[in-house]
Amino acid sequence: MFLSTLVGAFLVVAARAAPVLDGAKPLNSTIWTPDYVLQPDEVILYGEGRMEVVHESIFHGLLADQEISLEAPEVDESFLSFNSSDLSSDLEARDEVSCGRTLALVTTSTQTFIDWDVQMSPVVIGTGTNGLNVYVSSGYSVSNSVSVSAGLDLGEITSKLSAISTGIDYTRTWSTQTVIQVNGNVPNGFSGVMITKPIKNRKYGKTMTGCIGSQTQSGTFMADSFEQGSYAGVSWVSGAITMCVKKQFPLTRCTGSGKFI
Repeated sequence: MFLSTLVGAFLVVAARAAPVLDGAKPLNSTIWTPDYVLQPDEVILYGEGRMEVVHESIFHGLLADQEISLEAPEVDESFLSFNSSDLSSDLEARDEVSCGRTLALVTTSTQTFIDWDVQMSPVVIGTGTNGLNVYVSSGYSVSNSVSVSAGLDLGEITSKLSAISTGIDYTRTWSTQTVIQVNGNVPNGFSGVMITKPIKNRKYGKTMTGCIGSQTQSGTFMADSFEQGSYAGVSWVSGAITMCVKKQFPLTRCTGSGKFI
């Protein structure tokens, strides 16, 4: 929902002779074509059957307008360390007999942010006067996920979250299926890779068990989900296509930790 809103607003204004966002911010975009060579400071936005190339500063501004963070927040480990050992086993047993076990999930907070870089091509090292081009390839994936505090049934929580969350399957994995001819330039002496910057929605919440009207907190959960986007016949997660280019090897992520392979 977040990226479709963002891209929808962008594509509407990009079609105008003098594009503006909310009547104030000019957007200078180029319609993407298969022979376009993406530069390290450019981003491809896709949606509604179109792909547009903008400078990364424009992309950052669009994210800010949607209140989407450019950085992935740290996981709240203290929240997920909830300990249910203090619950009364006698009370739980009485509840089981009197009303059956009732499980409820309550969302306490949400976050929307750009997640770590997802690799979409091999890493290449630019050589020569014109550098070297890198192409999007298949074989990389990303998944929705759920984490729970000790004592909870992960499968049960995941299933219930999927059931009550419209359009979200927390067991889903996206992966590229075919090669598409999106390519970018890596300058001489630099290492570079094509990436997608997926938008992630994160929910924190608590689980409540017991009789309706007298439920007790039994644990906590964190649920991460992406949204589906597609371009050039390849289904992927909502986000933007861009490049991570640095003068180093092995190449580390531009957003997030760890090295590309």
